[in-house]
Amino acid sequence: MSHSVYKEKQYLKVLWITAPLLAAFFIWQFTRGEFSAFAVAMNGRGSWRFPAFFILAIVIQLNFGMMKITVDEQNLRWQFGLLTLPMWKVTFNDIADIEIVDLRWYEGYGIRLTTSGMLYRASGSQALRVVRKNGKSFRLSSTDPQRLLSYIQPRLSK
Repeated sequence: MSHSVYKEKQYLKVLWITAPLLAAFFIWQFTRGEFSAFAVAMNGRGSWRFPAFFILAIVIQLNFGMMKITVDEQNLRWQFGLLTLPMWKVTFNDIADIEIVDLRWYEGYGIRLTTSGMLYRASGSQALRVVRKNGKSFRLSSTDPQRLLSYIQPRLSK
């Protein structure tokens, strides 16, 4: 197994702020009895949904709250979250071109299908646009795209 020469972690700050606030709001509403009418309307079957919501919120936050980019001698890898699923990898032999591009605010965060191909974004206003030899491209956000590019370019086959 090859050792990584570059590692970057990006945190999806919006998710780390909104998920705990949303959970706190629901806990506060639940302790005030605001959801008791909902549970009665569900004939008592609604009570399991609230713990399930909190577990789902925690899983989403842990799995999509952070993006890791790793460069080793042969591959560019990126993955979201502590659970490391999903994870993607592209070999340097498969890369035709790479450049730094600006991201637009309306393209959003997370894993997105855009008109420019897939976008993997956790933070930052710039990304690396990677064009594969099959013509498909994707973009990886980075807090320091110039540094990431400086680790990838020497490893590309010409």
